[in-house]
Amino acid sequence: MTSITVRDLIDLVASEVPDPEARLERIFEWAHSRNLELAKWLLALAAGLLAAVAVGLLKVDPTAHVSPSILRLTLFAAALFAGGGLLMIARGKRIYRTHLAAQALLGEITKIRPFIELYRESI
Repeated sequence: MTSITVRDLIDLVASEVPDPEARLERIFEWAHSRNLELAKWLLALAAGLLAAVAVGLLKVDPTAHVSPSILRLTLFAAALFAGGGLLMIARGKRIYRTHLAAQALLGEITKIRPFIELYRESI
């Protein structure tokens, strides 16, 4: 998850960039994109493992032996990857909440920009 600190927001405002809100928006867009992409990868991996199990169990040769331990391990790995993918999707909600909090704080810090500039000059 994106870890934006208050100091980062103060530095963003103090640097006098033309549009700090747009830069903050871009940071969270990147974080959300990475999170969503990882969720897609994990869910695709789980689906691939389940498809491999289905093909292995439904093949034409009835005399073939399927190892139960390998089957259980593959199903467990598929469930693990699917759970990880679903957790990554749920994590997107926290990224959104963090983004809203950072936007609100950035708005408040922008209001005290002159004080921040005076403080930095005195140091």
